[in-house]
Amino acid sequence: MRPPHPGGIKKMKINVGSKNQTKVAAVEEAVALYPKLFPNPEVVGVDIGVELYGHPKNIKETVEGAVERAKKAFINCDYSFGLEGGLIKVPLTKTGYMETGVCAIYDGKNFHLGLAPSFEWPKQVTELIVSG
Repeated sequence: MRPPHPGGIKKMKINVGSKNQTKVAAVEEAVALYPKLFPNPEVVGVDIGVELYGHPKNIKETVEGAVERAKKAFINCDYSFGLEGGLIKVPLTKTGYMETGVCAIYDGKNFHLGLAPSFEWPKQVTELIVSG
């Protein structure tokens, strides 16, 4: 945890493990829905230098990517968020895969994970991702 905000109302500082404005805006919108849990939030994108290993190709890589982002972004804040998109194997789909998103929220001690709805990319896109 960080020290109290000088001069009055404490801002809840929330870091996002990315400078990607789409990810930062997504966290801003999500925490705004829960003002009692996240009062007076200040959401900041953090360049955390995650190794680029390509698009995650399974749920393990996708979850690990979100957790790594959240962990590395936990710097002088109350919470950090890691968002990662990747493929998961899904039976009965045209390609055998769907794209999903993982959100990891870190409070400095524990991770709290969530999964987004999933969708199937066009076959050509999935083949490009799988082939690297």
